[in-house]
Amino acid sequence: MKKLKHLFRKFHNKNQGLTLVEMIVTFMLIGLFMIAASKVIANTVSVYYTAKGTANGMQVSSIIASKIRGEIEGARDATISGQNETTGYNKIEFTDAQGSHVYIGVNEEGYLVVHYYPVVVASGEVKSTDWVFDQKAYMGYSIKELKFTQPKGDYADNIIYMSLTLHSSRYGDFTYTEYIQCYNLDANSDTQINCKTE
Repeated sequence: MKKLKHLFRKFHNKNQGLTLVEMIVTFMLIGLFMIAASKVIANTVSVYYTAKGTANGMQVSSIIASKIRGEIEGARDATISGQNETTGYNKIEFTDAQGSHVYIGVNEEGYLVVHYYPVVVASGEVKSTDWVFDQKAYMGYSIKELKFTQPKGDYADNIIYMSLTLHSSRYGDFTYTEYIQCYNLDANSDTQINCKTE
């Protein structure tokens, strides 16, 4: 134990402090470590936000597409209209399986609107309904573009192609596409999908 104390005192007496060069080298090394750590943290945060934006975009587009698919699948006839700046149409009107006249489009705020045209109810009143998701369901996204087309080529006549582009100021754009089969429309049916430009 005495030997250890003696060695410690000897070492302590030898080292009276740090030189200026040693301090500069120390600060330079600390600075290099800080720069490297900030790069790693910045890259990690960027990857996190990209992944979170993709996950949120997938979730929101899945909710919207599920509603649209549920409405369109039973269509007895459909009219796709309203030419977009790019190819495709931004509105769809159809008669659903229950015989209701339905319109699907996007309002001025960039949210989905499903409009059920007036129908006569038992009391004799004529009612129309606009169905919309609560704004919280969009998780900061809005609909930048909603397009419907009838694909050509090897596709059946009762297929509608839907393209949905969401936009978020925080995460950017997210695009979702889906082919929807209208099971009440087939090759033997008198009704069909009509596409027109307004």
